[in-house]
Amino acid sequence: MTPPSLARRLLQSAGRHATAARAGCLARLDDAAPSTSGRTAYCSAASGASGAAEDSQEALRQALLAQAMQHVASRGWSTAALVVAARELGMSPSVVGLLPRGEAELVEHYMSQCNARALDSIAAKREQLQGLPLDARMADALQIRLELITPFIDSWPQALAIAARPSNVSHSLALLFSLCDGVWHAVGDDSTDATWYTKRAVIAGVYATTSLYMLTDYSPGFRDTWQALRRRVADGLALDASLQSVAHAAAGHGAGGAAQPAGGDAGAHQAQEHEAERSTTQSTDGGQEAAADGPEPSRDGSVRA
Repeated sequence: MTPPSLARRLLQSAGRHATAARAGCLARLDDAAPSTSGRTAYCSAASGASGAAEDSQEALRQALLAQAMQHVASRGWSTAALVVAARELGMSPSVVGLLPRGEAELVEHYMSQCNARALDSIAAKREQLQGLPLDARMADALQIRLELITPFIDSWPQALAIAARPSNVSHSLALLFSLCDGVWHAVGDDSTDATWYTKRAVIAGVYATTSLYMLTDYSPGFRDTWQALRRRVADGLALDASLQSVAHAAAGHGAGGAAQPAGGDAGAHQAQEHEAERSTTQSTDGGQEAAADGPEPSRDGSVRA
């Protein structure tokens, strides 16, 4: 939580920078107008003063967003949470104007924070993950990120709805693909060929569908979600391997079939391994789906109609 005194100092600093920038620019304009070098100096000084003011405003935005997170549980992902945060920081509610997209910027602030925290946690566990198969490494990494949703699981549908608005979807997709890129690098993939795109698209789909599944999971500790995550990761990696095999076969056919592309057999073998792994989990899937037909329990253990 940002102390009100700090917030006031940030606001005052932003105002001083802006005032100094205006005064300095006017003085330099009067002194340097006849001279080309003077105009260059004026533009450079104005740019520096403007940059300092922007830095102060960004610090103020971050303080406001951090404070507003304290009210998401009671007021949701809303402008109301931002207004309450502004008042607690000793500022006018008009300071919310620093966030032109309002509650969407609050959602993206939390998503960005979660991405950074998840990647730090994955990096800290890198040695532990290296000894696991690829699908297990990927599932563990995505679980680390998904677990950060749990403090706000009851209001997360609202957050997803805000992120999916046409005016916000480009920002939320950028955050999602940034996460998937970071996760792939964290589990040991540094590919730079065409598979870079398919790998990240597949894992983005796995993450998005699992986060939706999580919203309706009332099992203890989200046990069903983590089991579903592992199945979807295995399916996704098998799909990616199949796509690579098709692409390699097409490339070989286009080249006249003179040579077998490197990695084609490996991709097919990986697909077979994932197919075998999925077959071992089919019996548990049937039991879980049957259980879903009964009364739905709430998160506190009671039975919901």
